[in-house]
Amino acid sequence: MSAHVLVVDPDPAVRQLLELNLTRAGHVVGLCADAESALVALAAGVPDMLLLEWDLPGESGEALVRRLHAQARMRELAIIMVAQRAG
Repeated sequence: MSAHVLVVDPDPAVRQLLELNLTRAGHVVGLCADAESALVALAAGVPDMLLLEWDLPGESGEALVRRLHAQARMRELAIIMVAQRAG
């Protein structure tokens, strides 16, 4: 079953890798680098899942999730939040 997944990550290499793997698995993928562009994409339509980096430039992933959950149409959105850690 195909799902529409919105990937929000500031690292272009991570976005590309996730897009490649999700597309190969048969999913439709949207890509954003920050919370602002994610909000624009989400205004156009609600995906089946949001794959979100915790540490975004500008507004954090956590703050974005709080904003989304304040909207009735986003309360059922499946969200997976990830954090990259070096070292």
